Amino acid sequence: MSGLLNKNTSTKLIFFAVDDDSFLPTKNDMQHHFPGCSFNVYKSWGHFKDCFELIETLFEIKKEGISVAKKYRPEKTITHAYRIDTDHKPNDFFLLKFNTSLVGLFDITEDHLMELSKLIKYCSAQCELMEEMKDVVSKFETGKKAISLLNVDDKTMSNPNQRYINTLFNNYGQKAAKDLVKKLIKWQEKIEWR
Repeated sequence: MSGLLNKNTSTKLIFFAVDDDSFLPTKNDMQHHFPGCSFNVYKSWGHFKDCFELIETLFEIKKEGISVAKKYRPEKTITHAYRIDTDHKPNDFFLLKFNTSLVGLFDITEDHLMELSKLIKYCSAQCELMEEMKDVVSKFETGKKAISLLNVDDKTMSNPNQRYINTLFNNYGQKAAKDLVKKLIKWQEKIEWR
């Protein structure tokens, strides 16, 4: 990620999603809305695609839930990023003019990006754990069939307490999954450039 973000300070990034580059801000647009700024434009499939994919995964988890974290590649929601050096905040005219293509405005550091990466890994691990617990429930059914085939008597296998099983496993991890999404939302709020 180094190269896209400044080493010791935060970096302002403006993310866009466009089908046609003509919908992106021009140099004149940028100078009009951010007087005296300097900026670079990056394509999301270029050298810094890993950074873009982290941000895209964030957006997708917020939209679809934590199971997205297990995907190999998130859905493409960003096509370009402008790395901008300015003391000006984005004004309402800029936001209005580019509202259909604007994905997000971030003031981000390397530490922020590492924190996002960890949160996404936690989401993936939580999702795997929840899936494993669903497998445990199916094992109870396998146990019922096995005890019948073996023709032995074990009530814990042939007639497990379904109420206890449901209590333990039906909503296993759901609150943690929701809390992880809340943490991602807080992370985004922390780094949004306003």
